[in-house]
Amino acid sequence: VLASLDNAAIGIVPPLIKVIAKDLNVTEGAVGLVTASSILITSFTAMPWGYLGDLWNRKTLLIYGTAIWACGLLLTGMSTTYWQFFTFQMVTAIGLGCILSVGFSVITDFVSPRRRGLAMSFWGLSQGIGLIAGNFLVIVSGVDNWSLPFFAVAGAGALFAALYLFAFD
Repeated sequence: VLASLDNAAIGIVPPLIKVIAKDLNVTEGAVGLVTASSILITSFTAMPWGYLGDLWNRKTLLIYGTAIWACGLLLTGMSTTYWQFFTFQMVTAIGLGCILSVGFSVITDFVSPRRRGLAMSFWGLSQGIGLIAGNFLVIVSGVDNWSLPFFAVAGAGALFAALYLFAFD
């Protein structure tokens, strides 16, 4: 579920570039820069998250990472300026880096090598479903109000982070 939700978070901005650019009174390229920067920050922050995942409790890190990206998305949806939007998307990216690296580690810990390929296939499937869900939210609600998909995915992220508290280590 977390893999789906984090990919839904990643998939929200690209189809809304024109709407966000118009609302924030910037060029589409400026919003595209946010997306590119977000991918870069997610990639680079995956390394320290992964390192921490080798040292600390991975479940706790996944909860923190999810809380960070959910808060970032919530604040992104409340943005009224380009720089707020940019900053909050970078906060989101920091949290997404956790799911990227620590999530893989959880699978390798939890699933025996004999079934790991199948588990990783489900991980990949969940990522695709998440991207589709993010785009679907945009189609259903984002055209009139670009903030709504951010709020919806942030709420789902917060809910599942809370539910993850009850998962076993």
